[in-house]
Amino acid sequence: MLCLLLPDLTALSPTSDEWAHFLRGIAWWSTQDSRLSYAHPPLANVVATIPAALDGVLGDVTTFAAYKDASIIPLYEEYFDIDYGHARHQLVMCRAMMLVFPIILVAYAYYFAYEFFGKTIAVIAASLLVFNPTMLAHARLVTTDYPAALGYLISTGEFVRYVTRGETWTQLLRFALALTFAILVKHNGLLLIPVFLGLALWLNWRAGSQCCTWSRRARFVLRHVMGRGIVVVAVVLLSINAAYRFQRSGWTIQQILDEPEPQYWISRPYDNQLLERWTALDDLPASVRIPLPYPYLFGVACIAAQNARGWPRSYFMGSQGHRHGTWPYFPTMLLIKNPVAIVAPLLFGIAMAIRKKDAPWGIPRGVLGVVAAY
Repeated sequence: MLCLLLPDLTALSPTSDEWAHFLRGIAWWSTQDSRLSYAHPPLANVVATIPAALDGVLGDVTTFAAYKDASIIPLYEEYFDIDYGHARHQLVMCRAMMLVFPIILVAYAYYFAYEFFGKTIAVIAASLLVFNPTMLAHARLVTTDYPAALGYLISTGEFVRYVTRGETWTQLLRFALALTFAILVKHNGLLLIPVFLGLALWLNWRAGSQCCTWSRRARFVLRHVMGRGIVVVAVVLLSINAAYRFQRSGWTIQQILDEPEPQYWISRPYDNQLLERWTALDDLPASVRIPLPYPYLFGVACIAAQNARGWPRSYFMGSQGHRHGTWPYFPTMLLIKNPVAIVAPLLFGIAMAIRKKDAPWGIPRGVLGVVAAY
């Protein structure tokens, strides 16, 4: 995989998304401030920009005209206007750093599949990742998408280990850290929480089917899942605050709503009222404190606003107006953007998984299927 990824690191033209992710990481390292990490949580950007931080930041980001408003596009334009050649060299170094994520993803996929499904399936799974052209194309870019894919995989894998290895506290901590990683590289990592919660409730309910009455069984499942859920939530909250350097966290709702909102293309139409519009904060007592950093709360609210707004210029299958998407998009893209050598084993694997109902790896197969479908 490295042999396939390394040659084109310098040849690919930078994308605007890369510059935005790049500058968020640069700002985190150089200003000791996490205020720019609202569109995405900081972890992937911080890891990617380690080489640039060691090389030396080209200018004091806090002196840039757009820094006060946390407006990311003018900020990165100011940065590469200082010395575009050097800035592009730093971006290429960060692309090389990004290769850590695909290598870990392939390694984890191999060892997870080896543990639960055997060597043959592990080799096939790793090979399909290594030679997937879409994955290879994206792995060389400084974005959060590949780290997010890694986060989804390891959190799902560690959840499977937790529910199949005796539900020990050590396994629970490993799962909590894996879920935290997914949440800290992309906001939509939060969507994993309800699916894992639902799976935990179902698996615990099924495990106690022969032991007691319905009411006692329900109470046991709720206590069991809620007790461990509190531990997971505590780890996630602590980790989010640590990633944001414990800055702008624990504010009262009044402080949060009074804070000037970053100038972001999603929030700009709301005239500093996005949080009031797209969160329930305005309906809660003003003195209540929220144990999350302000940029993180603002970023999640932006996602909600964007989902509601949709994409007015969406174009699919010869027509416009698919503002909120259309279901044929995903199977169409799956077939168009992947060669037959990728799609055929996928469909064959799904058919075999459905057919082999008595396979010894039922829980791992079921969890993977539910998360993938979700």
